[in-house]
Amino acid sequence: MSSEPPSPQPIGGDREPTRPVPQPPGAQPPAPAPDGRLQITDAFGYGWRKFMERPALWLLVALAEVFAGAVISWLIQVTNNSGGSLVFVLLQFVVSNVIGYTLLVMALHAVNGREVRLPDYRAEFNLIATYTVGSFLYFVGVTFSLIFLIVPGIMFAVAYYFYGLIIVDTGADPITAFKEARMLSKGKRWPLFGAGLLATLITILGLIACGIGILLTIPVNSIAAAHIYHQLRRQPIAA
Repeated sequence: MSSEPPSPQPIGGDREPTRPVPQPPGAQPPAPAPDGRLQITDAFGYGWRKFMERPALWLLVALAEVFAGAVISWLIQVTNNSGGSLVFVLLQFVVSNVIGYTLLVMALHAVNGREVRLPDYRAEFNLIATYTVGSFLYFVGVTFSLIFLIVPGIMFAVAYYFYGLIIVDTGADPITAFKEARMLSKGKRWPLFGAGLLATLITILGLIACGIGILLTIPVNSIAAAHIYHQLRRQPIAA
């Protein structure tokens, strides 16, 4: 009888990951700090390095997010009837989630050592729909928590933040993704809160730079999130 321990199961139960994590040459598990803390600043530095490997593609997606958001927001403002405004609000939600999904797919490709490319939207339609449903539930949860107090809302956002990466990475349904995200962040929520603050600061600096800097911060923050996600799951990270 073999004494080898069973291989770890992917998040999401018995389902195989939609994108199995490869073991590219040069990939190494993230070395934890001596006190077990997450390497937050390293994640953002890594995000910048990976962004610079394919800057044109990252900038194209970031520009699409900014441009689409601006155009749809303008349409919402100029629409006089509430019905038309609602249509554009729903359109904005769908478009932002498609682009958000795109960024997570590309970020996971980067940390997995794969070629960074756009997803196959037609083939991955069901997964995009699942991600969109998860995003809606996350928005409702954060909003509902903020109604009572700011702190519960923030802690909810931190505890369940990685639902999107779990859905994209493993193909889990939204409820399973939320459960796994909560387990994944357990004991690490203050460091993750700090990572959120750092991402917010980077975004603000990008906006200060005539707004153009936001095109850089969107990709860097996305890759950093995928890097931290791999740290939490103790998965290899491509060099």
